[in-house]
Amino acid sequence: MRSLQKLTNRAVGLIGGVLLLTAGLASCHSEGGLGDAADSVTQFMDGLQKGDSTVLAKYFPTGKLNASDCYKPKAYEVDSIVYEGPEAKDGKGDKATAYVSFSYTNAKNVDFDRHMQLSVQRTGKEGTDFKVVATKGLVRYAEEPIFNFANKVGGVKDVDDTEMMRNLAICNAYRNSLVEEQRSAIDNGWYHNDKYQWWNGTNRINFSGTCSNSANVTIPNVKAILTVYCDGRTVVRQEANIGNVEPGHDYSYYFETFVLQKIVSSTFWNSNVSFSFDDSFISKIVDNKKYAGNEFDAFKEAHRNDLDALIRQFSLLTTEAQYVGTIGKDAVTMKLNIKNGKITGTYYYNKKGPKNVLQLEGTVDHTGNISINETNSKGKQTGLFFLDSQMKGTFMTPNSSKVFDVKLKKNN
Repeated sequence: MRSLQKLTNRAVGLIGGVLLLTAGLASCHSEGGLGDAADSVTQFMDGLQKGDSTVLAKYFPTGKLNASDCYKPKAYEVDSIVYEGPEAKDGKGDKATAYVSFSYTNAKNVDFDRHMQLSVQRTGKEGTDFKVVATKGLVRYAEEPIFNFANKVGGVKDVDDTEMMRNLAICNAYRNSLVEEQRSAIDNGWYHNDKYQWWNGTNRINFSGTCSNSANVTIPNVKAILTVYCDGRTVVRQEANIGNVEPGHDYSYYFETFVLQKIVSSTFWNSNVSFSFDDSFISKIVDNKKYAGNEFDAFKEAHRNDLDALIRQFSLLTTEAQYVGTIGKDAVTMKLNIKNGKITGTYYYNKKGPKNVLQLEGTVDHTGNISINETNSKGKQTGLFFLDSQMKGTFMTPNSSKVFDVKLKKNN
């Protein structure tokens, strides 16, 4: 086993970072070394250090992790490997937990020390190869903004990375629902009185009014937007800055338009006043609320029938999968990457070969329904996919002149 730099001053993570290794444990590592699993653990860590997803897949075949989802160690050390079973003291148990210290550099170019746990299992009775079956502290979820929210609502639990990522996806869905509720309260809370005044001599109409909002929050950077329609066309679109709209206050707006002649000669016209604002503050409201810490369990229980769809939409892990099937009567091969409800990928018609790929970009909603735009090598939209959670649905050309049935299945 190669010589590795010893890490000191190690920061303990919130999940899976505390090493409770005492002399009273029934299991132990062999005194002469780290035992049978040492080489496999080292190979896995080397692959992780190089960002090699192929190695991760080899040594963690049941995992759903890609190298981009994991910490990339600058240096690491296998501190100990704790075996289970009657041969544990000889380092020959079939199951073991490897405790690894490592350093990494975050997105702000700051170095940190962490710990991880790798649960490993022997692949054969006489073999020395071990596979990783579970991890703690490997996934970079602690860098995601959703982690702080999850911690407040009780979604951060002492579980392995796979279960933790499921919990974070559920918390992500919960946070999103709170943001949407707050946005709807604001959008539905507008009240305004407006009037217009004709100025025949100057060929213009002045629009003025007042507005307020019943949502009990201060709405920043509000703009009133006037739209005048004439014979089915927009002839005026103007914005007026209102500023911050506080609860319980009325605010004035004013527009001056030179559209009188167009309106006088038309058969139909009308106007509409709407409001726009920077909605990034809504997430801050949700994140800064006080929570009891049991909201995660309540939300999970309320959505127990559609949790899989929610996790598929809001997962912070990258899910990569290849699908095969048909569009109409033509066989196709498709590769999709799904993360946090966003889909990217490519596909090709088998008869044209993998050199003739089309680009895919779309979304998956909380029910598992998928919408994907298809574009060619020049970036022109060439089709639309509408699929259900079973990857069945339709494909249509942009003008809907041609529609084909689609049937896909995962190519394991």
